[in-house]
Amino acid sequence: MLPFIFIETTGQISQSDICIEINGQAVDFTTSEAGISIHTDCTFGLHKLTLTSVNPIRLEILQVFVNGSSLRKLLYMSWIKNSDHQKFQPGTVLWEAGQTWHLPFGYPVSYWLELAENKFSPGELGTNLYEKYWIYYPDSMTVDSEKFPNIIRDFFLHNFNYTVVPKETTTAEQIPYMWYKKSIPHSLVELAGQEAIKNIGETTNSSAHLAENQKEFRDKFNSNWDVTWLYKYGKRLPCADDYPHVQKIIDLLDLDCWSVFIGKLSPGDFIYPHVDNQSKSNPEYQNYQGCTQLYVPLVWPAGNFIKIAGAGILPMDEETLVINNDTFTHSVINASTQTRYALGLRVNKKIINDCFIK
Repeated sequence: MLPFIFIETTGQISQSDICIEINGQAVDFTTSEAGISIHTDCTFGLHKLTLTSVNPIRLEILQVFVNGSSLRKLLYMSWIKNSDHQKFQPGTVLWEAGQTWHLPFGYPVSYWLELAENKFSPGELGTNLYEKYWIYYPDSMTVDSEKFPNIIRDFFLHNFNYTVVPKETTTAEQIPYMWYKKSIPHSLVELAGQEAIKNIGETTNSSAHLAENQKEFRDKFNSNWDVTWLYKYGKRLPCADDYPHVQKIIDLLDLDCWSVFIGKLSPGDFIYPHVDNQSKSNPEYQNYQGCTQLYVPLVWPAGNFIKIAGAGILPMDEETLVINNDTFTHSVINASTQTRYALGLRVNKKIINDCFIK
């Protein structure tokens, strides 16, 4: 029987020289003079394969076959990253310990080929794609089947597209998320979180998905996500008086806000996959749409995740992010044992000048 994935290589290696993961999970493999054989199952959609050199070896990847089909030029979408996080793309040669080869691929290969042909111009595969594009490859994550419904589990596990943004013609609507350059004092974030814990419950509006979630899932799954609005349609609401430290964040960062809310997500709760596009028909919203929502974790226990379709699971443990939730479908889960509070500020597109993409 053919291996599901075969990596054709040159160079003498043994199984102890490398480790291989698919979608973040270690997989079994064997090595031979011809290459590396991986016997594993892959579902329809996008996947990530990583091969890390444990020992100082030289290994050249010549080609990859998925279920007998060669990736051909799609091999050159792969890259090498070293221990200093330097990226070399295209990259198909490992030459020292601690280097990792990253290969995004889709199954079946015909599907992956169609996606790539629609993302890039003829002749671009084989060049350094990161000189021209920002590329977001999505992640896969297994969600507890006892806590969350199938729609949530499938959304976090499966991927069917990825995002390519041309640097020369970038618009706010094309970018799924960015990192925010300005810093918010941790002490101020903590005080805003204390305000949320104290006040939310009396000034809360149920989410738009609540009725549909209850109709579909009944009492089997927790679906009581709540949002408290402090600003709407560019206007400050009276309940904002209860959140002076949130106002200090707005004033400190000099933000022009279309809307401000605090989202409360209880343990075991989720937000159904959706797009926040209700304001797009409003002409006054034009300067606020796209990747313009500053997202600040106020109380963020481990086990909370946001996924953007075609872009991945957001790195909320890093710097503050600005996200695009009115163009990209997204979903949120709280798999922890504590309530999560997050501050969302929809602001003017000028915020892009204070952001960067890694």
